[in-house]
Amino acid sequence: MKASILLLLLSLTSSSAQIIFSFEGDSISETNQNRWDSWFTGMMQAKLGGGTFRIWALSGDTASNMVVEYPSQAHTLVPGTNLGFFTLLAGINDLRAGGLASNVASNLDSIWHQARNDGYKVVGFTITPDYNQPTNSGFWQEWSNLNQWIETKTDSCDYIIPMASNILQSDLADGLHPNIAGSQKLALLASNVIFNGPAQLFITNQEILVKGQPGNSYSIRSSVDLSSWTNCVTNQIPSGGTFVFTNQISGDRQFFQAVRAN
Repeated sequence: MKASILLLLLSLTSSSAQIIFSFEGDSISETNQNRWDSWFTGMMQAKLGGGTFRIWALSGDTASNMVVEYPSQAHTLVPGTNLGFFTLLAGINDLRAGGLASNVASNLDSIWHQARNDGYKVVGFTITPDYNQPTNSGFWQEWSNLNQWIETKTDSCDYIIPMASNILQSDLADGLHPNIAGSQKLALLASNVIFNGPAQLFITNQEILVKGQPGNSYSIRSSVDLSSWTNCVTNQIPSGGTFVFTNQISGDRQFFQAVRAN
């Protein structure tokens, strides 16, 4: 499967694309200095030098509710020609209420597709366990079924954050919600998946440096509108881990992406 990584903007004038992050979720994503999204926002502002960050999270919210809520929330920040990321962390409350993984999956897929249609890069999450649930509860089978399904949804999500396999019981304050260390860990995990994929793009003047695993090949593509893309070059990562492409800039700004070619 070809894996696309983060788009980077090269601007030759003071005009530049606005980076938009729209978060939708439950209490794990509520606006709070100890929540993961607060740490993540700070990290992204440091990386990007700004951006628009909007959190649409509500304690106890469910994926079934979010399907209805999406049009009045993240949809109102449609990125258009800007670069937008939509993060959805939901499903645990549906399962805690006795819901089936198949129903949650249908709702998540519906929300992801709405976001895709709006032009967002979609970021999905596997969900944390709830250690408050009895060990013999049917919750655990549904939880496992849902996470296994989410892990396969590369057709619906541009990025999948493997929270379930990385956030441990020791990272949870009450058996469900991440403590401060767990929130920081989740924020770093999300940042690494989104910004430090199988290759990284670095732009200096008109040189684009691609860093990745030696032996892997990547195609560098450019766009002026994030809709149509032109292949610039396809190169294999050499033993040193970096190849350099000198680009001829056209217009007042360009977007670039690296796409795995082998």
